[in-house]
Amino acid sequence: MEGTWGRSKWSEKEFNFKSVCLDIPTDPRALLHYAASITKGIGLSVESDIWAAFGEDWQNHPDLEGIARLNETKRFAWQDTLTRIKDGKYMAQCMAYLLEHGCTMNMATAAWNLWADESLGMVKADCYCLTELPNYGFVHIDDMVRGHFEIGDDDPRRLDACILYQMKQALGTGSTLVLWEEVRKPVLDYIASAKGRFQEAIKRLIDNGKILRIEDSLGIDVYLAIPKNYEDELKIWEWTKEL
Repeated sequence: MEGTWGRSKWSEKEFNFKSVCLDIPTDPRALLHYAASITKGIGLSVESDIWAAFGEDWQNHPDLEGIARLNETKRFAWQDTLTRIKDGKYMAQCMAYLLEHGCTMNMATAAWNLWADESLGMVKADCYCLTELPNYGFVHIDDMVRGHFEIGDDDPRRLDACILYQMKQALGTGSTLVLWEEVRKPVLDYIASAKGRFQEAIKRLIDNGKILRIEDSLGIDVYLAIPKNYEDELKIWEWTKEL
């Protein structure tokens, strides 16, 4: 648990926790004891029988074949416990990885709540995906996390992520188009070294299918758009023309 000690309204000492994360034992014997203690009908005697029969390999015998005094209900409860431990163990590994790579406990919890077992793969592929979490923006990830993934100040991934984040911010009011300059200015305000690389980054994002570049009919203004948003608006336009 992460939090602080304080006093309740009855002046009693209490722990006010902000977040909580499973701490699954890694030692095979300790893990067996943990599993037995949270499974209804599996006491110390059955726990000892399981260890005597299978030793450290006990997790590979979910049916507990050869263990006496276990009815169908208890065996089902045991298999449910093993599933919960497996899920909890992966969650604990994911949370530990995120914490080791600059995330706060709240950020790691938010990532797990949003992506579950896909969290690790997504963050390893692009740590800036964390900007999609509620209450966390580009600056949070840029300051706290990207250094753990060896993303330097002039790394193209950093500039691309900043552009995409600023676009999403500008499009947050519901529009599907944003003026080129409305994205360029805040990006350069944050990454000054991007001045000579902005156009190159836009081309890279276009080539990768991340954004669209659109000129108005007079060729005066240049707009940027997220492909899916723009395609959705086109579908709506086509639909309204048929009415």
